[in-house]
Parts: sequence; C-alpha cells; structure tokens
Amino acid sequence: MSDSLARKLTFIDEQRAPPFVGALGTGATSTEKINCTNKRFLRSLRRRFPLAQPGVAWLISKVNGLGGLEITYQYDAKGNFQRAERSGADEISQPTDASVWQYSYDPLNGTNAGI
Repeated sequence: MSDSLARKLTFIDEQRAPPFVGALGTGATSTEKINCTNKRFLRSLRRRFPLAQPGVAWLISKVNGLGGLEITYQYDAKGNFQRAERSGADEISQPTDASVWQYSYDPLNGTNAGI
C-alpha cells in the first residue's frame, strides 16, 4: 500500500488453519423433546472432515515501512493476537528501545466472562 508521495507499507502475512466453529445437525426439530443426530449422519460427517478444503486464516506477521520501520506481530496457538513490537532502530527516527504492546486473551476470566 502506498500514498501519493510513493511512501509505502508492506504487509507480510502468514497462513494458519481457521478455528473450528462447529457443525449443524439435521436431526429432530425443536418440537420434539430430544434433538439427537442419527448415526448415519455422524458417519457421513466424519468422512467429510478429511475431504474438506477449509479456508485459510491470514494473519499479519510483519509490517515494513519507510526508512526501515518494522513492526512484528505474534499470535498464540489459536490465532489470537498476543504481541506487537516496533523496532527502536530505523533510518527516520531517533534510536530508542523497542516498543512492545502485549495482550492476553482469556474468555473464561476476562472482562466479559460472565455475560
């Protein structure tokens, strides 16, 4: 991506497997007391998983900019953003320590865990 003065940012990304978001059963309707999926459907579903060609999640791993600007991004094993680090050394800024932003993802104990 570049602006009208030809300054550009280069985004480097990586592929990760997308998270599993579940499956919808075609079993009983809500008017019945029990909603179970039959064995034949489950057998079919199990056969389809290895054949599936799921999409790929793209995560930004690095951004390079004018004058050697560099920001790296890190994610946890589930693809949740964890950390960003801007290098303290480039050709357009005064040398300094690297800037680090860190986050933690905890759906069980976070701010909205009880909602």
